[in-house]
Amino acid sequence: MRIVIPVIDIHCHLLAGVDDGPSTIDESLALAQYAVQRGITHSVVTPHIHPGRWSNEALTIRASVDILRQALADKKIPLIIGMSGELRVGLDACKWWLIIRCLFWASGEATTLF
Repeated sequence: MRIVIPVIDIHCHLLAGVDDGPSTIDESLALAQYAVQRGITHSVVTPHIHPGRWSNEALTIRASVDILRQALADKKIPLIIGMSGELRVGLDACKWWLIIRCLFWASGEATTLF
């Protein structure tokens, strides 16, 4: 009997076209399939949040997550997707965090990963 230990990836760039991750949904799906084949069951997407470089915020990330979740379902790739963001720590991070935190709470994703 083979014991399968689920693996949760809490930092990945699977969303297409939002940062330095995959450019297309097909690339996203290929990465997702690769992850599943290696035992990953859950992934928390963490696109870069860096105003002026990548204009990501809760609503735009949510839209990309919805597209990815639907594509995964269509292709029957059994990967559960959670949503978060990668915020660079620096002098500007405090003011961004106050704005972004409110946006994530408003989207309902701040306290729920999956």
